[in-house]
Amino acid sequence: SKMAIGKSKRNTKGKKGGKRRVIDSFAKKEWYTIRTPKIFSEQVIGVTPVNKTQGIKLSSDSLKGRVFEFNLADLQSNEEEMSYRKIRLIVQDIRGSELLTDFAGMEITRDAVCTLIKKWHTTIDVNCDITTKDGYVLRVLSSAFSKRLANQMKSTCYCKRNQVKSIRALMQTKLQDMGKACDLTTMMKKFTGDSISGPLQQACNKVFSVSSVSIAKVSVIKRPPFDHSRLLALHTDGPAKGRINIRRGDLVQMRANTNAMRPDHPNPAFRRDVRPPLAKDTAAVAKKVPAGKNKLPVGNIGTGFRPDLVKNPVAVKVPEPVKMVSKMDVMNAKLLKDKSKN
Repeated sequence: SKMAIGKSKRNTKGKKGGKRRVIDSFAKKEWYTIRTPKIFSEQVIGVTPVNKTQGIKLSSDSLKGRVFEFNLADLQSNEEEMSYRKIRLIVQDIRGSELLTDFAGMEITRDAVCTLIKKWHTTIDVNCDITTKDGYVLRVLSSAFSKRLANQMKSTCYCKRNQVKSIRALMQTKLQDMGKACDLTTMMKKFTGDSISGPLQQACNKVFSVSSVSIAKVSVIKRPPFDHSRLLALHTDGPAKGRINIRRGDLVQMRANTNAMRPDHPNPAFRRDVRPPLAKDTAAVAKKVPAGKNKLPVGNIGTGFRPDLVKNPVAVKVPEPVKMVSKMDVMNAKLLKDKSKN
């Protein structure tokens, strides 16, 4: 067969698109350590990757608000009794290469729910929104399960409709009262420690016998404005209101710098740039002063004023107070002058 004139076999051209360059996606990422609140025994629970900062797209913007889900047994040093609970933590702030997290929710596993539900029993589900003392709004889903009596012959133990309503109202009231009396950290301890089920079960037993009460799910649906001092107190053993621990000497230095003696001070003795020592430092100052010269006056200990350190104090004449003279005094003075002349 004859080939067409000018037709080439195109042997020199490769496949369409060519070979693509394989780029490792993790080469553009950096790793951050996840820190949990101090109520858990495991403070560092893992790491998470994030894309590095490029231009105006910051890595911190991708990290803040990220939610992690952990098993409570991993947070509490592998305690298998708590393995049926899952804790959600949300990233609130970044400190260096560490992510400071806060409570975002809690949920029990499906197998734990299946072990609680039984046939011929009544399951009472309660949904309640509670507001904590520090302004957090939590949505709590709890369940109560009816219980057979000891000498019961009947195979079923169903609750009546009015009993279900009464139990649901009692649980809602009890949960709301707990939220008003506690902050989020205290509520988190109660949820993880399962210390809420006991009071709820005692309240429900007044209406109908209840075998167990479980908190199935907790979600934080509303947060107050971000408080950095509260977050730091949640992760450290420092003061809860964000006050900084300052040594007494540093505090005196700060006060002396702000209230330093200035040349235009109304008191001439304070017109020199001399910082007053503390009362506890008087013994050290007395050692530096030679014996018999400029000893520290006893009356000035702790007052902050050291007249012995002021050189050449300026004497100030204090004007005498002006005496008020009435019109009757002026007239009497004139009469006395006239009598003396006569």
